[in-house]
Amino acid sequence: MQVVDMKKSHLEGAVETVRAHSGEFFYEKEVEAARARFETMLMDRDGAGPVVSCGDVTMGRQLVAVEGDRVLGTMGYLAEAGARDAYRLSYVAVHPDATRKGVGRRLWQAVLEDLKARGGRLVHTWTSPLPYTAGPRAFYESLGFKCVAIVPNHWDDGDDLAIFAIRIDGG
Repeated sequence: MQVVDMKKSHLEGAVETVRAHSGEFFYEKEVEAARARFETMLMDRDGAGPVVSCGDVTMGRQLVAVEGDRVLGTMGYLAEAGARDAYRLSYVAVHPDATRKGVGRRLWQAVLEDLKARGGRLVHTWTSPLPYTAGPRAFYESLGFKCVAIVPNHWDDGDDLAIFAIRIDGG
């Protein structure tokens, strides 16, 4: 398994990896939003890789874990505008056939190394505290993330937003 920048050839596999969790972790509208985000990121560098930049500053990146031509998982990050060295994970998904095989952890290690090299300070991610996201929450907690805030009724009435965060600069 390799972790690489998403390329145009990975687009459909990455979207299908997110879609595989539609109705489970992602709402269907999030699948189409993921496609739009991936396509936009790929356009930003004329297909050279999924990096969003502003001048010399990298604002976001999308990685994929691949085995041959098959996308096993994807994980991206976006810089938080106005926040010093803070990033939000985006579109974290591992194909159901590849879960519990270290794919998510390998993706996280690649993101973590990249963000530390950029002087990253804080990483956070969004999920729900409801039982349907027990797996993702356990994964984030196993990496050292802590639930730091709950926003009531964010995803839908009765489905709150749980914000998990981790300091990566030793602070």
